[in-house]
Amino acid sequence: MNTKKLLLAAAAVLMVSGSSAALADPGDHGRPMHHDMDRHDDRAGHDRYWRPDYRGGYVDRDHVFLTLRQNHYRRFVGDPYWFQGRYVEKAYRHGHVVYLEVNPYTGGFIGEVSF
Repeated sequence: MNTKKLLLAAAAVLMVSGSSAALADPGDHGRPMHHDMDRHDDRAGHDRYWRPDYRGGYVDRDHVFLTLRQNHYRRFVGDPYWFQGRYVEKAYRHGHVVYLEVNPYTGGFIGEVSF
């Protein structure tokens, strides 16, 4: 019986210390979190795409794909995502993988990016 109580107490201590460690480190390491839609108007200093006239948040991925198709990109790998401060989509062009930079607020095609 004492062994069960000891193991239960040890598990409770580990759970509490693990959850407090998770709360202490938000994971953004000082960088702006791009999935946060409720940022203030100081976005221009943090987000390279932001303009004061953008109001609706991020554009739908279907609109991004439509814009890229209009620019002669047909095959895509997954959804658009943030990578090194750029909103990119992985696609194929002439059988080669390319990274395409897209404006996350308008869906506008910016160009190919090499990392």
